Amino acid sequence: MNPAELRGGALEALRVADPVAKVRAVHALATAAPPPDPALELEAPTDVPGRPARPVLVHPAALARRPAGTPEGRAALLHAIAHIEFNAINLAL
Repeated sequence: MNPAELRGGALEALRVADPVAKVRAVHALATAAPPPDPALELEAPTDVPGRPARPVLVHPAALARRPAGTPEGRAALLHAIAHIEFNAINLAL
């Protein structure tokens, strides 16, 4: 990704569904730091934010509870943090 304009580049990065590719897009945007073009009109996208196609989103109440003191619980906590960080990237964009 080589963004030509800040807002367009942010929108492009926001649409990326793959987490690794999204991080690369954000780094490219931060490195290039192109200034915003106030004359540029962006169309309202319908495909944002980009999210991976799998796994299927489920309600948290449908998941088994795992105590944080177990290996499974720690893995679930790290997994939840990864989701939070992915959404934080989307919010920042």
